[in-house]
Amino acid sequence: MTWIRPSSKGLVIVAYFFVATVWIPDRVARSQGLPNEAKDMLVVLVWATGLALGMWLLRRAQRRGMI
Repeated sequence: MTWIRPSSKGLVIVAYFFVATVWIPDRVARSQGLPNEAKDMLVVLVWATGLALGMWLLRRAQRRGMI
């Protein structure tokens, strides 16, 4: 069963990007107490940080031969 390990790695990658770029920014967008402009800026910052961190982690894992 050589497909299980690559499939699990792919699932972890997809799960990370879902949480970092969809779920967490959605939670921030639903937060109360901030003006809409500030909330929008914060959501974009959280989304961009999650995306950049994910790309950096993917590159690092590639260099180490993990993926």
